[in-house]
Amino acid sequence: MTDAPTRGTGGYPEIESAAWAVFGAGLRGEPSALDPSVRTWEPGVAAEILRRVQDNPDVIDNTFLTKLTRQLDGAPRAVIVLTAELLYLQCAPLWNMKAETKRRLVNTVLACANPPITMPKALDDALDHGAVFNGSQGFTSGRRHQLNWLCRCVETWTALPTETRFSALRDPWEFGRTLRQVPKDSTGIRYSLQYIAWPGYYESIVSKRHKIAIRGAFAYVINGESGSSEEAMEKDLHEIRTSLEAATDEHVEWYDSPYIEQWQPGADDVVRAWLIRPGTEGGAALVDRWAHEGFVSLAATYLGHIGAGSTHAQISAAVDAGYQNSDYQRKVELSADYHAFLSRIKPGDIVATRINDQLHVGTVVDEPSYVNDPGARLRRAAQWNATAIAASDLLAPLPVLLEQQGSVVELTDAIDTLQTYVAVDADLDELETEPEIEPVHPIAVNFPLVDDALVRRTHMDRKSLQEFSDLLHARRQIVFYGPPGTGKTYLAQELAHHIAGSDDPSRVRLVQFHPSYAYEDFFEGFRPTESGGFTLTAGPLRSIASAAKASRGTPFVLIIDEMNRANLAKVFGELYFLLEYREKSVQPQYSPDKPFFLPENLYIIGTMNTADRSIAMVDAAIRRRFAFAELHPDETPVRDVLENFLAANGKPTDLHHLLHSLNKLIDRDLRIGPSYLMKPEAESEAGLNRIWKYDLLPLLEEHYFGRLDRNQVHAQFGLDSVRPAPDIELAE
Repeated sequence: MTDAPTRGTGGYPEIESAAWAVFGAGLRGEPSALDPSVRTWEPGVAAEILRRVQDNPDVIDNTFLTKLTRQLDGAPRAVIVLTAELLYLQCAPLWNMKAETKRRLVNTVLACANPPITMPKALDDALDHGAVFNGSQGFTSGRRHQLNWLCRCVETWTALPTETRFSALRDPWEFGRTLRQVPKDSTGIRYSLQYIAWPGYYESIVSKRHKIAIRGAFAYVINGESGSSEEAMEKDLHEIRTSLEAATDEHVEWYDSPYIEQWQPGADDVVRAWLIRPGTEGGAALVDRWAHEGFVSLAATYLGHIGAGSTHAQISAAVDAGYQNSDYQRKVELSADYHAFLSRIKPGDIVATRINDQLHVGTVVDEPSYVNDPGARLRRAAQWNATAIAASDLLAPLPVLLEQQGSVVELTDAIDTLQTYVAVDADLDELETEPEIEPVHPIAVNFPLVDDALVRRTHMDRKSLQEFSDLLHARRQIVFYGPPGTGKTYLAQELAHHIAGSDDPSRVRLVQFHPSYAYEDFFEGFRPTESGGFTLTAGPLRSIASAAKASRGTPFVLIIDEMNRANLAKVFGELYFLLEYREKSVQPQYSPDKPFFLPENLYIIGTMNTADRSIAMVDAAIRRRFAFAELHPDETPVRDVLENFLAANGKPTDLHHLLHSLNKLIDRDLRIGPSYLMKPEAESEAGLNRIWKYDLLPLLEEHYFGRLDRNQVHAQFGLDSVRPAPDIELAE
């Protein structure tokens, strides 16, 4: 066979040339570029690697390279050399792996031969000349899966008739069709090999999603897409590149300006986490297959063959057609599961499953595919951890999220915790040491101690303020209740901002309840849009909960002012449950497919006015879920607020004595708080009279309605009646 003369170049000649020296020699059946004394692309050689690596997995939780050298112990020379070749092809184009790491990876395997082999200088030097693409987490996490696929690629190629191989080496598109015949497809490494073989025809991109996005953004250059097949996509991309480079007379780099802005992957590159359930029948056995064979799956028995990246509407139509005997709700659930599996999950995402009180965690390493396997027809290749985590050791919010219904459930709210569980191979810089996995600890939410500034702002004593802070930290929900003017709302705001910090005011949010306030206002409900329709809109509780989930360890505070003025059962609905059980979740009435939980770092402060008779209507459910802290004018810390305020501002204590004199005449639950007399106008006689006439007396008229008429209230509680004689010292 002869090499095809028109491979072309993709802009990375050093790596392209070196990788092709290894790959091309194998494809042509020539002696190895790493060791000319052997031919590696021969029947049985790749099969021996699979027997040692795939069929005899090393369950000891070491690094990839440590396991591999142990599996290759005593292997024939051709097996060792072919393994090194395949690793070279796998890592050489990566720019997110250091050149020294690549050398150690290949040379450590070559050292297993007897006598040891040293990588040829030309191939070694090429590793210092940049690279081709970023493999991303999905590519690098799938190293074992890719090595197995590369072995199957060698087996498939060497089993082809000579004429078929010759044809594939002369035609880039025939070459692509040949690689797609390799069982258990692995798109990332396959795309890499297509590029190495034909850099002038295939893109240096290993993400199918990125290829689709680029073609979609630039299809106008070739008057639209030519078809839906993968070959049509590759041909379109080649034609687009050819047209753009002819027009600009420069190499097109899709990940640089001005091109990336036109197809920007955006959120597509965000790592997410997913729970995949194996089903009720044979679940444990299927999970064992997932771990040993390296995949995760859904049954998809009647789904048809709908492709990856399909829209929710397309998948729903396929479910309607395939599951005609299922009821409406089951079809909705299946559509959501298949849409997530086919179109939302991507290589590099974390995958987990729970079976027998153990959480198994791994990484998705490839795009979805269909196989002839009842009960596991729709698959994604996945690299699973060797060790499972006991359910009793799982940290928040994982236990809550695992309660969600469905076969495919997003766990991204716990991505930080799950990433620490994933056993990532060492980066190979320190081959003699085992990788250290940082222990996972709960994310503590710490409140700052009460400081002088908070004491000065509230005019309350430090001990009481610290007690309130500690109570909120321990119980997460408290209510400040008391008569009017005791500073309940002011204290709630000052304490909340002290706890949440001053650098981001959005961590504190205040809402005020009223008789017409409802669940739709507080949590979520449908709101009209400008176009005339309706859209589901988050209320203050869902909004601040979402922000809190994104910043675990940082306290967020929701203040509910005048809490008792609303119908609390109507406002909270099923959320009542979460106030008591933070480790659980509920299915909200307007979005039952998205279970909701209250994050550990969200705190709630309510205020209630005891002068409002509606506090008597607060049911036992709320009383049990909130700690109630009284703010009363006669007791610490409110008792001394006015006096402390006056002293801090260099004012005489007359107003303090005046308030004390008034409250002695009033029933305990109706007494007046100090805030009325902390207004600037209270410092003048005219201003004090206005406060008395327009604030306090109307309030007392309401309090004593039915017991005293207006004239009696004014006579008994008027300013002149209450004001103590100047020569009388009031006793506390």
